[in-house]
Amino acid sequence: MPSLLRFCVAVLVVAVSIAGPSAQAGGSNVIIVTIDGLRWQEFFGGAQRDYFKRGTNGSAGPAEQRFWRDGAGARRTALMPFVWSVVAGNGQIFGDDSAGSHAGVTNGLWFSYPGYSEMFAGAADARIDSNNKIPNPNVTVLEWLNKRPGFAGRVAAFGSWDVLPSILNAERSGIPVGTGWQPVPRPETDRDRAVNQLAADLPLMGPAVPKLGVRKDVRVSTSQIAATIATLVGEDFRAASPQAAAPLPTGK
Repeated sequence: MPSLLRFCVAVLVVAVSIAGPSAQAGGSNVIIVTIDGLRWQEFFGGAQRDYFKRGTNGSAGPAEQRFWRDGAGARRTALMPFVWSVVAGNGQIFGDDSAGSHAGVTNGLWFSYPGYSEMFAGAADARIDSNNKIPNPNVTVLEWLNKRPGFAGRVAAFGSWDVLPSILNAERSGIPVGTGWQPVPRPETDRDRAVNQLAADLPLMGPAVPKLGVRKDVRVSTSQIAATIATLVGEDFRAASPQAAAPLPTGK
């Protein structure tokens, strides 16, 4: 996970349902979506011409005709229209080096478990140095929220990677963590069982975030996501976990 925006073939969706007076105005739920493995080059620059297959006569193939544009802004919009029309238009995007926006990890490693641990615990941990299924010794912002008044039983995670229950320490935290093989960890109803069969996707939206689009001249890290999650639901994760990094600078 070399940057905040180099996301996973293993998709992780975390839902936090807000209840109680601490919730910020403008949002009733916070949903965090991560995708591991998407290159920042395509995310910010759109389709790369070197990867297109050409016809026997050298002509552009169907993929190149569909996704190639002369400018990087037009190319990325053609490749990811929802991200660059809805998310960028109504929220904020970090990590575009060409705009002076630098995003990265602080753990010194470039793969999943250390990155996810940093993301949700708010700080890097040298003990997390593999993708082995070892219960995370760190209390994540999700576990912390799940034990806060108004949030107990309102935090859940769903993903397509069977290491996620270890990353979120499902046994200790009490957070239901579904994987790609079983999205609902403890199915009790016909509906639960139907979800386990279909494994539906969830959209990404954020509450009360200024519409600043692609952020410029800013440096951020994965470790800032944990405190940001808490801030979005009106809580202060750093008060309980001082080693956690500050929230992302989402204000003007």
